[in-house]
Amino acid sequence: MGNCYTVATHSRRFQHHQSTLQKVHSRSVRVADSPCIQTINEKLSSELAEGLATGLLQVLKLLKLFADSLLFGLGRNQHI
Repeated sequence: MGNCYTVATHSRRFQHHQSTLQKVHSRSVRVADSPCIQTINEKLSSELAEGLATGLLQVLKLLKLFADSLLFGLGRNQHI
């Protein structure tokens, strides 16, 4: 008799936890779909893209300086 009670109790607890998890999941989906969260995601994506573009531009400028210095060095060696 004790085992039947234990199984029934664990079953009710499991169902309660499962129900709680489903409620949390549905709330998190609603929050993720909210306009506020979408706006934040868009802003972060935009800032990330802008940061990457700025970084790439800096790398290109450094490569140009490096290429210019190589060409300047080659030009000086030819005049000697």
